[in-house]
Amino acid sequence: MKKDSSYYLDLIIHLLFFILFIFSIVFFKERLFSDSGYYIYRVIDSGGFAIGLNRFILLFSQILPVIAVNLGLSLKSILILYSINHVLFFYILFLISRYIYKNKVAGLLLILIQTIGIQSGFFTPMFELYYGAGFLILLDVILYKENHKLIDFILLIIITLVALTSHPFTYFLFGFILLFHFIKYRWQYIYYYLAAIVLVGIVYVFKKYTASDYEQSKTNSIIYLLHNGVYDVQYLKSLTIFLLQYYKELLVLMLITTIVFIYKKEYLKTLLYLISFLFLLILINLSYYGFEHSRYQEQVYFPLSFIVVYTFINYVVKNCNAKYQISIYLFSSILFYFRINEIRISGNSFTERVDKMEQLIIKCRTLNGNKFIVKINDLVQNNEFEISWSIPMETMLLSGLTPNEKTITICTDDDMDTNDNKLKLKPEEYLMRCWDIREDKSVNKKYFHLEDTEYILLKD
Repeated sequence: MKKDSSYYLDLIIHLLFFILFIFSIVFFKERLFSDSGYYIYRVIDSGGFAIGLNRFILLFSQILPVIAVNLGLSLKSILILYSINHVLFFYILFLISRYIYKNKVAGLLLILIQTIGIQSGFFTPMFELYYGAGFLILLDVILYKENHKLIDFILLIIITLVALTSHPFTYFLFGFILLFHFIKYRWQYIYYYLAAIVLVGIVYVFKKYTASDYEQSKTNSIIYLLHNGVYDVQYLKSLTIFLLQYYKELLVLMLITTIVFIYKKEYLKTLLYLISFLFLLILINLSYYGFEHSRYQEQVYFPLSFIVVYTFINYVVKNCNAKYQISIYLFSSILFYFRINEIRISGNSFTERVDKMEQLIIKCRTLNGNKFIVKINDLVQNNEFEISWSIPMETMLLSGLTPNEKTITICTDDDMDTNDNKLKLKPEEYLMRCWDIREDKSVNKKYFHLEDTEYILLKD
């Protein structure tokens, strides 16, 4: 039986996901960086889900490790499953989109948002907006389905609510999707639009009155930069150079999409697309001033990747005939290869970072005690090495991978100096992170064990 082009396009998506699964296993230690290490440590410590800043969507990043902890699996198995979980989430969305809702292009969109504009961000994969974007793609798939049933509208409401518990930028991405949908359907979906507005209002009020100090400080920072940031010609020039250096693939896809819109005389879509991009770019530069390429910077710029890739897939690729779609899929596969190679190269610095921590752990095991301090300058090997407040938890996790050896936790001298931790810490306590002192007895004793001792400064 002769197979049509859809079979081969699906095969490409399965293959690309397989590569991401392999990367998630190979780099499972490296993917404990920063927030990622913090949340998996909390999962292991408590045996349950760890939610921060009322971003309940994080639950989906922890399903496999929570199950693994409660089954009593080894720490290595838990950490590998945690890393796999982040790819599996998007793969399940692809399977639902393709084989339940018969959407042929959602898989390519789900692949590209995990790679376009992302390098070091791959190593902090639990970022809330990544998950929010995944749910927005599923929402879009259901929204454009023909012959909606009651269950579809119920799912739309649930997915909308879940997505809105993500990062604040989700509101803008959600609005972008609805505006394009409105251009096509006008008032046909007025009841869903009204429900969506109500949900946005409810979540906004909830977020406003439960905002953490961190969220309030970010809001204050945006207001400060709005009044005091210097956005002159030199800044715009530096921004252009920055985008051309790190987001050239994104700019190419944006150019292609804009040309297609203009060629088809879809001027309203063109205007909406370009204004949305510019608006997000302004908002991003109010959230992140400057051009240091880092994991955090990639996460702040992620909304640009989403709207560009989303529009390219849904309004260029989706409307092509089969012959052109095959060519675009092959082009996207080549693009994926270059992006995954950039991730691999970026991974080298994270591997060196892990190696450094493991060497310190080996050294600490020759000494008495579990708790150690290292000078921050001793951790810096080269300009690509990124220090994180999560090092105390990361070292506990890495040392726990050899269960027959003693647990080691290492903090930096900066961590110890923060909030007068040096004076506050008691022998029966440890520094989980520089803002969080915990009792030794609170750790999950299946995976960690800390003695009631003082911190020891490591010397060369």
